[in-house]
Amino acid sequence: MIRAHVHMPYFSKFLYISLACFAYALWCLYDARVAYPKKLQIARAYETFPTTAAGQRDWTALAEEKGWPTAVPEKTAVKVEALIVNQYLSIAGCAMLGTFLFSKWWFARGSWIEGDEHILKNSRGQQCELSELLSINKRKWESKGIAVLKYRNGTKKRKFVLDDYKFDRESTGQLLAFAEARLSEPEKPTETEGC
Repeated sequence: MIRAHVHMPYFSKFLYISLACFAYALWCLYDARVAYPKKLQIARAYETFPTTAAGQRDWTALAEEKGWPTAVPEKTAVKVEALIVNQYLSIAGCAMLGTFLFSKWWFARGSWIEGDEHILKNSRGQQCELSELLSINKRKWESKGIAVLKYRNGTKKRKFVLDDYKFDRESTGQLLAFAEARLSEPEKPTETEGC
């Protein structure tokens, strides 16, 4: 029996992207809980700051007293509130995408496909009896290393995928060779055909 073990460098990109998503989510959390609330406080203070009889505001004195920037706030309070909401939406999106990609890396660990001249099976419990093989689709084999085997499982047609990017290339090629050899065998005559 030949076993093709998972090729973890292929799945490492999912881990790295998921970690980047989680890091960005933490940055958004800092902005939503610390940076933007401070900007919101400054913007609200500026908008409610009383004007003089001449219609001018002595914002600099108040800003210096509070330790705020003396420049006029770039964004209104409404715009800063919208930015806070956007940060929470970004956190949710990054957390979902990061979790999905991390799970792809996590569940790939220890995966395998194995087989011989009679059967192919994988670590998820799927089995393809080569005697039930119907066809092999190798359209993507040269470009992406993917071969799709169609077989009959009882009354249902199923697919078994061989992917030499996700699994050890040499072993996956040998498993495909087993399937091709079995599919090219001439059909055995039935008893009625022999009479």
